[in-house]
Amino acid sequence: MPVSDAQKKLGDPKIAEVLLSNPQETASRLQEDTYPLIPGTKYGLLLVFYTLLQQCAEEEAEIKNGNVDLSIHVSLLKKFKSAVRGMDYKTLMTGEDSVSVLRPALLATNVHLIAKLAAKIPCKMTQSGLLAGVVCKVVFRVFAEKLFMTGDGKQTEPQDKDGWIERLTACGEYLKQLGHRELHTFAETTLLSPNSLKLPLSTRIELLGRLLKLWRRALNGASSAEVTGSSEEGHNSIAMEMALEHLRSVHTAALKRPQECSEEQWSSFMNELEFSFSQTGKVYAVCSKMVASGLRLDVVGTVLDVTHKVQPHTMSVLSLVQEALSHALEELRHTDSEPQDVLCKIETVISSVRQHEQESGRLVSSGQVLAIIRPHCSDSSHTVDTRRALLHIIEKHLTLSEDDLNLLILYQTQAILLNQFAVEATLEHVSSAQGRTALFTTLLRQASTLDQLQVLECLLE
Repeated sequence: MPVSDAQKKLGDPKIAEVLLSNPQETASRLQEDTYPLIPGTKYGLLLVFYTLLQQCAEEEAEIKNGNVDLSIHVSLLKKFKSAVRGMDYKTLMTGEDSVSVLRPALLATNVHLIAKLAAKIPCKMTQSGLLAGVVCKVVFRVFAEKLFMTGDGKQTEPQDKDGWIERLTACGEYLKQLGHRELHTFAETTLLSPNSLKLPLSTRIELLGRLLKLWRRALNGASSAEVTGSSEEGHNSIAMEMALEHLRSVHTAALKRPQECSEEQWSSFMNELEFSFSQTGKVYAVCSKMVASGLRLDVVGTVLDVTHKVQPHTMSVLSLVQEALSHALEELRHTDSEPQDVLCKIETVISSVRQHEQESGRLVSSGQVLAIIRPHCSDSSHTVDTRRALLHIIEKHLTLSEDDLNLLILYQTQAILLNQFAVEATLEHVSSAQGRTALFTTLLRQASTLDQLQVLECLLE
């Protein structure tokens, strides 16, 4: 039935008399049978429903969940009917996520009306058990977010910094309505969330700087009641200033993309770094990935430097390399499958250390890396093949002293001879050509099986 017909019938004195002859029965039927069938976007039908329910209440019918004055619903629906489209009024009344319900319906033509009515929307239960509405500043903030991120539907998305500045300027009328708390939320939503990645980083830095100035003006203009007894304002001020400084630091780091790193991988690193907001744990996570990928260590050092200026930490390239190798070596010890993937991880990190040393870098040295790996080269919990592979990686990539080289040769020899000969190789055997010759001669005399001969062949290699 059309809304106009329903309203006409309810206006008929005879029909109204019948419905109100038993107001309790009518009210129960309306709430139990009729209300579930009315779509939340049909404001006219909801207006008819609440008008009749209000009449039943006036006849002393008991209304379920009657803690809301029905006249409020009638008043709101009369205004929404002519100005709002697409908002689910029934969902709005649940109070579960009022902002998300309001957002699609907000337009430049109705935002002032909805903001004015917001406090009267009985959608949230307070701690005292009373129903409360939406703060009008929240309505303006939500619309400003929508206008900034998606525009007014008449213009294309900005393609450069000037275009986004114009978009923010277009939001000015609504941003002026916001208090310092809502401005802070607006900044977080539009410029400091993953949704903001469509804006160039340099653009976000410019816009956040403008918002910070606006935020300070709003805080200065706030009443004493709004700011007294709370540390939130100081926290928000520090947070916004740190966020701005952090974006600037990320911008500095982003300009240093090494040629061997693809744009896609670099963009992934920078996006993750951006949303770390220089928090130590998150910076550690992204820098660990950089080290594991074999990224140039001086670049990792730059990232650590710029984030340290925003929020001090104790991380260093050396500690990241050490932890990356330690984790990989432990994984190698406990892996039940083919260890080649883990060995590749280790070689990637060690190769980056070699490159760093060749470029005269001083952030980490071969000796510091060797100290971590050396114990695993003689660790019998690793297979012989695994130990030989580690030794090969070390010899291939690290700058070794003569003593280190002799020690590695000893480890290699011990790994090859394991359980095959009664002779125990020592440094004296491997530190000179004469000692190596003597050892090989002794082993050759003892060799009596095919396996032992194959071991000697391997030793010669």
